[in-house]
This record gives sequence, C-alpha cells and structure tokens, in this order.
Amino acid sequence: MKIKLVLTYLLLLAAVIPWYWPADVNLIYFGFPLWALVSLAAGLAVSILTAFVLMAHRPDADGGEED
Repeated sequence: MKIKLVLTYLLLLAAVIPWYWPADVNLIYFGFPLWALVSLAAGLAVSILTAFVLMAHRPDADGGEED
C-alpha cells in the first residue's frame, strides 16, 4: 500500500508542475490555458489525497486504537 501511495503522490506532483507541456500548445478553456487547469486539478487531487491519508491514519480522540 505504501508504494502505491508514494507513486500516486509522485505522479500527481509531476502533474502539478507544468514543465512537460510543449511551448506551442495554446489551448484555452474557460479563459485559462490547459496546462493551468491540469495543474490546478492535480493540486486539488494532492490535497484530497493528503486529507484522506491523514484522516484514515489518525488515532482516536481518547488516545486508543480502534478495533
């Protein structure tokens, strides 16, 4: 499970950085370049994944483990 999580983070973080987009791609959607929308979507996905991981692995409020 940990290797899948690490690979997912690496893939999403690579999508956040738009270095791989060719300079001649000028597609515009909703007034934004396509690379910007992809970067925003990947950033949102990283945030959601981080929240899910933190919520799934946090201890109980009373300090005990769940059964």
